[in-house]
Amino acid sequence: MDPKPLRSMFDSTMTLRNQVVSVLKLLEVNRKTHIDTRGLIAPFGQSLWEDKTRPPNIEETNALYRKHALQLSSRACQKAIKEWGGHTKDITHTVAVTCTDAGSPGFDQAVIASLGLRLDVDSTLLHGVGCAGGLAALRTAAQLAKACGSRPAKVLVFACEIPSIHVSVELEDAELNPQPPMGPVLFSDGASGLIVSNGKALSLSRSKSIYNLVNWITTRVPETSHLMAYPLTPLGFKLSLSREVPVEAASALSPTFTRLMKTIVQESVKQPEPQDFDWALHPGGLSVIKHAQTVMNLTDDHLRASYDLYKHHGNTSSVAVIAVLDRLRHMGNGRNDVVACSFGPGLTVEITVLQRVRT
Repeated sequence: MDPKPLRSMFDSTMTLRNQVVSVLKLLEVNRKTHIDTRGLIAPFGQSLWEDKTRPPNIEETNALYRKHALQLSSRACQKAIKEWGGHTKDITHTVAVTCTDAGSPGFDQAVIASLGLRLDVDSTLLHGVGCAGGLAALRTAAQLAKACGSRPAKVLVFACEIPSIHVSVELEDAELNPQPPMGPVLFSDGASGLIVSNGKALSLSRSKSIYNLVNWITTRVPETSHLMAYPLTPLGFKLSLSREVPVEAASALSPTFTRLMKTIVQESVKQPEPQDFDWALHPGGLSVIKHAQTVMNLTDDHLRASYDLYKHHGNTSSVAVIAVLDRLRHMGNGRNDVVACSFGPGLTVEITVLQRVRT
């Protein structure tokens, strides 16, 4: 008998055995995440690839991202535009963000075309900011709108992440690594969108605001860049996430919050406490939420929207904090002011203070 078929059969059996072990490892970790459901473009186990004999390469994952990102982002933007009540021709800027795709032109260009925005719309695409991307995009939109001064600015912000297409590289790592990777059990696919307007645009519109952006701050924690990364490999993006991230991120939260409060409140006035706000904390993981809650002395009620989104959607990276802000406004009157916070590679800390617009 030809030994080649035997060798091929042996390789296939070993590969299948390794994959089963990898999945069992991930299932054990998954039970500890306290995530009930996550959104995916296709269930794990349902092949997205024509060639099922090998893992997809980066070219194939890119093509799949472009296909689904256009659909997800367009729907999220259309929903935001419908609620805003304006016309696509009035949108002056776009700010998009992703960390699960790379390439030029960016995915945002296809979304802009599908929405029928003006050819001269001012577009910005952020990449490499990971889970901090949602607030980085919101901050960039606010800065652009403010820079327009007396000219009306209507900025369409959208985020789209599809980490599930990179699961092959995570499963490969699980076969070799005694510590299972967190990506396949934490992250989910999704998109979110919103409109940021400056004062001039609002004065010319009948649209009602949901939040006013008061101020924002971004900072990096020294000597922590190695704790979180999402480098590109031949099979896609591979998450590297240290167990130290929740502690390091939470330790930077209080001093950053204090610095931001000093830019909002005069020194002669008592500064607000963290408990005076509702919190839209990026649901990066249960440990991330718990450490931040302890450091800032918050109750579950302060973080109710973050816990709810984490339980039902897991971590959608840059998409998540925008979705938390949306969820929060549907959870009763709440406190007048909101702190939105997220952490990303760097380690980067993004905090934005918003004020509810009461009608």
